[in-house]
Amino acid sequence: MCKPCHDAKTARETGFLDGGRRLQTTAKVTLVCGPPCSGKTTWVREHAEPGDLVVDWDALGVALGSPHPHAHPAPLRPFIAEARDAVTARLERSHNLRAAWIIATAPRQADRERLAPGADVVLLAIGEDECVRRARRAGRPGDTIEAIESWWRVYRADQTSLAM
Repeated sequence: MCKPCHDAKTARETGFLDGGRRLQTTAKVTLVCGPPCSGKTTWVREHAEPGDLVVDWDALGVALGSPHPHAHPAPLRPFIAEARDAVTARLERSHNLRAAWIIATAPRQADRERLAPGADVVLLAIGEDECVRRARRAGRPGDTIEAIESWWRVYRADQTSLAM
């Protein structure tokens, strides 16, 4: 094995970088959530820095073979979910990231806690009418409006149950 490959392997196994510096085990993790068409991806694009980890359901869907950036075939969805979960779980081990951004709809507080325990949460609660307007203007798939309405129903019900 060549020296660079050996050094990389040793760093992965021991958690140390060249020169004996320990790899980070924490990064600032931010979960950005909200209904479809609320601007989650745009918000992250405006706040993330080059080299930050961005975990985006739609980007993973396209990377795994989805023909459409916002309407992923049902057979791919379990693979998208497992890819997202594997990447977020990897944050628990040694790494050298500055920040990680997780993009999800996550209407329930329990969903947010499961996806990114301990993360800072940015909730883009853009109004239902505005999200529907954006979906129509962007030519989003037909089920997007139903997904927006569903997000708001679930979110409101969750807020009510948390208040009790």
